[in-house]
Amino acid sequence: MAKKEGKENAPPYVAFKTLWNFLDRLGEIGTPPRIDRSVWSDSLSGAYGSQLMAALRFLGLIDETGNADRELKIMAEDVGQRRQILELRLAEAYLPALGDDLDLSQATMAQLQDRFRETYAISGETFDKAISFFTHAAQAAGVKLSPYIERSMKKRTAAGKPKLQKRSRTKRGPSKQTKDDQAQSPFVGPDAHERIITLKSGGTVKLSLDYNAFRLSAVDRLFVFGLIDAVQEYESGGEA
Repeated sequence: MAKKEGKENAPPYVAFKTLWNFLDRLGEIGTPPRIDRSVWSDSLSGAYGSQLMAALRFLGLIDETGNADRELKIMAEDVGQRRQILELRLAEAYLPALGDDLDLSQATMAQLQDRFRETYAISGETFDKAISFFTHAAQAAGVKLSPYIERSMKKRTAAGKPKLQKRSRTKRGPSKQTKDDQAQSPFVGPDAHERIITLKSGGTVKLSLDYNAFRLSAVDRLFVFGLIDAVQEYESGGEA
């Protein structure tokens, strides 16, 4: 989508769970070198598929012609690394809106919305969906969100659920998490910011990263991203 009114291209507004489920599917059947309609047409409508493609392009996971970035395969096959890569991609892709001064751990939802309005030429339902995608993606990536943002997310989720008719009391077991809730909070397992690299000549190197990608300076961002790229290149077969 071309820029409008001097603003940035529209951010993703597909449901975040659609992206997450797509990555799961690629992990199961394999990641092709190019993502096109034939990859998702059996599970998504044309409109949803187009929105998914726009999200992948916005995050730099495919280029304009659909060629897959090497990290797309990593995200699909390794859920632990998916969280780490997603955090970095969000920090980089949304930098025009968030800048280096918006602290998501303290900001209100209104502050976040104001940044989106100032940066992107979107409105109405598309605006609401874009905010929803970002907040759920940030939450899934392990980004610390303020209580104000999280409270607003819960209210929106509750408002979107259909009201159930009252039924006669019956004895029930513990309530189960809905599929949508599971899709928005799918993370279990080890800390994605810790990595043990096995050296080709023997031995291991343990890399532990403790940072907030949304608060990194430009210099730190280049250093951290470069460090992670170097580790992934080494593990994929590159010679040291």
